[in-house]
Amino acid sequence: QSAANKAAYAESYQGVYSDPNHPEGYRIIMASPGKKGGATMMFSDGVAKNAPEGTEAKIYKNIPIAMKQGSNELVFDFSF
Repeated sequence: QSAANKAAYAESYQGVYSDPNHPEGYRIIMASPGKKGGATMMFSDGVAKNAPEGTEAKIYKNIPIAMKQGSNELVFDFSF
């Protein structure tokens, strides 16, 4: 990997993340094409260890994420 790629990756918020409140799940954050400063998230809380056999994890897709104005902070709204 080139030094330029490493530097760009170090500053990127895109990636796959874990959530300590949902250890069986994941969070994926991706930049939104054509939307300056915006992003989307796909996530699942996973399946609880005590869930009945055959229970499938619910996956949430294309959850919008905004950039806090005047900042580089991401704003998440889980009220959907």
